[in-house]
Amino acid sequence: MRRECVRSPKSVKSSLAAQAVLRRVENERDDALANVHSITVERDTLHERLKVHLLSYLRRSKTFYGFILALVRAIATELIFRLAALAKTHPQMF
Repeated sequence: MRRECVRSPKSVKSSLAAQAVLRRVENERDDALANVHSITVERDTLHERLKVHLLSYLRRSKTFYGFILALVRAIATELIFRLAALAKTHPQMF
């Protein structure tokens, strides 16, 4: 094998060049895989944060809706009482 290398230095250079290219491609592949993993972790984290915020928003919306509904009912009840009182004091209006 060594004799072959001595006889054809061109093949040694091309073999070294091929190994260098292979190392560079493997390094780029490893970097790309690391980036994909990092992006996947970031995506999953953002997904969880979105889910938490969405659930919080829905709970607050439900609470606000209940509060508004209670206010509307209280206002409607008060209006009914006022109209009933007005009807007693001024029957000619109704």
